[in-house]
Amino acid sequence: MANWKILADELGSILRRYNGGKIYYYTEYLVGHGYVASEGTSDIQNFKKPIDRKRLPEWQYRERAVSKFVQILLEFWYPPHSLLVPAPTSQPRHTTGWNDRLDKAVYIVGRKRADVLVQPLIDIKDAMVSSHRGQGSRRFEDIRSNLVWLKGEGPLSRLDCNDIFIVDDVITTGNHIRAFADIISERYPSIPIHALVWGRSTYVDM
Repeated sequence: MANWKILADELGSILRRYNGGKIYYYTEYLVGHGYVASEGTSDIQNFKKPIDRKRLPEWQYRERAVSKFVQILLEFWYPPHSLLVPAPTSQPRHTTGWNDRLDKAVYIVGRKRADVLVQPLIDIKDAMVSSHRGQGSRRFEDIRSNLVWLKGEGPLSRLDCNDIFIVDDVITTGNHIRAFADIISERYPSIPIHALVWGRSTYVDM
């Protein structure tokens, strides 16, 4: 498990209703501070680098951040027959503005670990402003109403999947994670739903 920690405060309890789900996080994400704030903050900001930077030299930092997140995810101890589900981002999959950072990282983990399954399950209907930019909605109802089940994804049997882990980069209010878990639980009501997030948002003066 290395540096992975269980989020044990009130925020960490939001997945308990989904068969005792837990939230695990790796580092602190210092909100409102630049790349020099901490190594974890810098890595996550590079990971979130917008897709319009793809043809610029700085994109190499985004790719390095993807590789780093892969290594972090590989450190986690997964229960047998775990399913990794990349969280949706602010643009629908396969649209021009879609950022594939989470899908890419999770699929690489799946290729390296034969003991885990990988399957994107959910997406968003309409593009949303990224909440980490301070403009997007963090209301549970807004997020939940914009989620859809991916077409063509068949049901998973209990034997195929004992635990579901939603993989995301940052948790702030927890409403995104809870909305993702809520829609997944409608189809898989008996499977524990957990979350693996790279950073927990922390507000500090520097």
